[in-house]
Amino acid sequence: MAPSTQHPAPGTRAGTRGGTPWQRNVYAVTAASFMGYTGFTVVMPFLPLFIGQLGVSDVGRVAVWTGVSLGVTPGLTAILAPAWGRLGDRYGRKIMVERSMFSFVVLMAAMAYVTRAWHVLALRIVQGLFAGYGSLSVAMAAESAPRDRMPQAIGLVQTAQRLGPAVGPVIGGALAGLVGLRRAFLVTAAFYALGLVVVHIMYQELGSKGSKGSRGSRGSQGSSGARGSQGSEGSLGSKSSEASNLMNPENLANLSNQPNPSNPANPANPANLANPANPVTFRNVLAFENFVLMMAVIFGLQFVDRSFGPILPLYVEHVGVSSGRVAIVSGVLFSIMACTGALGHHFCGRLMRRYPTRLVIVGGATAAAIGCALLSASGLTWVMSVASAVFGVGIGAAMTAAYSAAGRVIPAGAHGTGFGVLTSASLVGMASSPLIAGLLGSTNIRAVFFVDLALMTIVAIVVEKTMVAD
Repeated sequence: MAPSTQHPAPGTRAGTRGGTPWQRNVYAVTAASFMGYTGFTVVMPFLPLFIGQLGVSDVGRVAVWTGVSLGVTPGLTAILAPAWGRLGDRYGRKIMVERSMFSFVVLMAAMAYVTRAWHVLALRIVQGLFAGYGSLSVAMAAESAPRDRMPQAIGLVQTAQRLGPAVGPVIGGALAGLVGLRRAFLVTAAFYALGLVVVHIMYQELGSKGSKGSRGSRGSQGSSGARGSQGSEGSLGSKSSEASNLMNPENLANLSNQPNPSNPANPANPANLANPANPVTFRNVLAFENFVLMMAVIFGLQFVDRSFGPILPLYVEHVGVSSGRVAIVSGVLFSIMACTGALGHHFCGRLMRRYPTRLVIVGGATAAAIGCALLSASGLTWVMSVASAVFGVGIGAAMTAAYSAAGRVIPAGAHGTGFGVLTSASLVGMASSPLIAGLLGSTNIRAVFFVDLALMTIVAIVVEKTMVAD
């Protein structure tokens, strides 16, 4: 089948029910991501309360157990992600996501039967060995979509990953009052099981292992299926400097093969993502303009964003909310942060069309700092709700702007390596934040908000002073 049959030109509707294979794939991973992230946040925002139900009575020890349990999984995921990625390249990413989601079905169900705090930690460690479906889902959407539809596909999955945590805590708060936190873990397992079924039935591998050069065909829809013939015929009349490059299945339609001024040894084909003759190294990636700065910004934003997990329910209880309402109030606050974060992500593109990227990042970090300050200043529910909204919008806009600024300077041939490094920075922030927040919360819960306020202020100042204008 010609590539144009599978990937119609952008803006056209598929002629078959359910859309084209790539569209069904994107819908499948979007739905699975939403279910997974929703299910996870049905219970994890209330982990401090669950730890307390397991016999840990001291607030400081609850914060430490929660922080370690929340941080260990992304920490292990950051270490093992390259290995899982290589296995995905070799065997396909669908089986990797199915593996991850199946493990979460089993492990989340097992959480409902734990009797000690260390049991929770042990299960979270095992989860870290099998996690990673979130980043794999983004990669699957990117691989499935035609190149000029890739941003929309990635954005759809990321929006689902933002909206899931907006819905999950509300469901979890209601379940905690109706059936208890222990049974809520079984509901979470059911969410993951449903996501697993959706991926298994709907997602179809479209050559993600790269053996047939399918990605290249997705990148050139306008060739009307002639790309393969260009690979076999174009080399007959090509220059000697082009001959070896035409052997790369990612580079079958680059007839002009103009040199890349930033790297003359690497031809300037935007589809040349995996040229083994000139691999992009880690050192190359770090040399890109603003890249190291954006790594630090993404780490800082992720660190602050995840710092509330171990302490927010404890803080809500600390400021005088009745024990019967702690779960629902905490769930609402987490949901407000997630919803407004999605809004920040959505409107960031419009802001970046009107204002410099640097200003958007600085403004987002400043808004997040204001939200942290308001949270620490008052225990009134309406003030905490407003603070959560301001914080969420700021974090969402700044995060999207930081990724966009980094992506803008990464050449097409280095997107995999570049975004892999950014993901590592994000995962390190996700892993370290709950650990440090838990330790800080064991001494003074408000100290977490003060550290977050200081970190967001530093991010805003450093970006304002050092970021090269776009």
